[in-house]
Amino acid sequence: MIFHHAMKSPDKEYEDIVEGYFIVGKIEQGKLWVDEALGERESIGPITVTREISSLCQEGWSIYLVLGEDKGKWYILESGNVYRINEKRVSLEKPSFLRAKNL
Repeated sequence: MIFHHAMKSPDKEYEDIVEGYFIVGKIEQGKLWVDEALGERESIGPITVTREISSLCQEGWSIYLVLGEDKGKWYILESGNVYRINEKRVSLEKPSFLRAKNL
């Protein structure tokens, strides 16, 4: 979905282009803000997206993107993997089948 959206971005010279993994930090209808996962830039946005994309995304997800900025607006130029982070699934405890066997 994000890939198809990126193909519709304007083909022009952008003032700034950033590439890498980003963490979704804020979501509004039709807009996303992201932080660089491995860099120092925070709150890049608003990134123009479809309402469908913004309704499906969740804060904390990691997405590989190439972003272009033009006149204060950010556009998705390319996209890669999306990693849905679900805090409920993250656990440092051993799985129950290992605890039962004392492993």
